[in-house]
Amino acid sequence: MIAAEGWKWVQVAPEFPYGHAQGLRELDGTPTGLSAEEHASREALREEHEKLEAEHEDKDKIPEEIYDRLEEIERALEAFEDRPLIYDAPTLPALAS
Repeated sequence: MIAAEGWKWVQVAPEFPYGHAQGLRELDGTPTGLSAEEHASREALREEHEKLEAEHEDKDKIPEEIYDRLEEIERALEAFEDRPLIYDAPTLPALAS
């Protein structure tokens, strides 16, 4: 995904030696938007989740298949929230001649 956006090199380091990170900056990404189909799917899942919860208000007496479906819907909804980020190409400062 990163190479497709034009990035050529990425290095991940959980820790840096003292002073190594001086002058580095954090890149802010923009979340990708949902397509119309994804948006409709997400809304349908939310409605189904709300309906199932309303039908089974007593959490101690939820049938196992309904409980499993609620968990499945929650995982699917979390996937909509965990979207890839789009990063603008970094701009480098102009070099003085």
